[in-house]
Amino acid sequence: MSTLLQGVDFSFDHPTPAELKAAGKRFVVRYVYPQSQSGGGKNLTRAEADSYRAAGIAVVSNYEAWAARAGEGRAAGQADAKAGDAQHRACGGPGSRPIFFSVDFDTIQGDWPRIDAYFKGVASVIGTARTGVYGEYDIVKHLIDNGLVGKSGTPGKYYAWQTYAWSAGKYDERCCLAQDKNGVKLGSGTVDLDSAHCADYGQWGYQPPAKPPPAKRPPAGHKATEVAAIGDAHLLLWDTGELTVRKAGKHLYTVARKDTKP
Repeated sequence: MSTLLQGVDFSFDHPTPAELKAAGKRFVVRYVYPQSQSGGGKNLTRAEADSYRAAGIAVVSNYEAWAARAGEGRAAGQADAKAGDAQHRACGGPGSRPIFFSVDFDTIQGDWPRIDAYFKGVASVIGTARTGVYGEYDIVKHLIDNGLVGKSGTPGKYYAWQTYAWSAGKYDERCCLAQDKNGVKLGSGTVDLDSAHCADYGQWGYQPPAKPPPAKRPPAGHKATEVAAIGDAHLLLWDTGELTVRKAGKHLYTVARKDTKP
């Protein structure tokens, strides 16, 4: 299981975005359960989401009414999907991004038919492609195996967030997220530690800038003219129409390709 990024989830006891950034956390998983607004900030708000974006921290949306809610069948799934999607969008979440619905208890096979019905209810509202799950190994594996969880944009991965709790040390490698430890003090808050295991783990909000591709120097025999310089970085225009950046004697990346006429 290779870890790509480190993140956290939490409820009422919030660390600040600056504290998260200083600790090297790159994403937060936050509740989009509107009824939890009372009592002090368990639910994500637009202002909070915007503060993460400004700090360079991505957001993942999670819906949990109560621990065993996912065992209440199709109508519960439909109601939760409507409420969760409304709050997700109100906070700036794109309509294309998933919501992870919690199964926050140690399931047995006898629970699975009701849980299946719940997730079918969720999918009937927001679509299977946007339906994610949080839970222990057995239920996460079962839902993926039965096509009830959306596929990540990373091949072979699904919008599944597996907790270490009740999982007996097992991990389904198809999950894009893992919850690794609970109740860790971080800055002014208390968090659970999470890790992302692929590029598309359901995040939205802040997206890191794309790295430019490495430059391919034009074939031997072609000439370049320096068109600009900032410090030790030089912009070169080649007679092939290629624009490249050279720094410390090395070609770093291609900026653009300029149209030329023979």
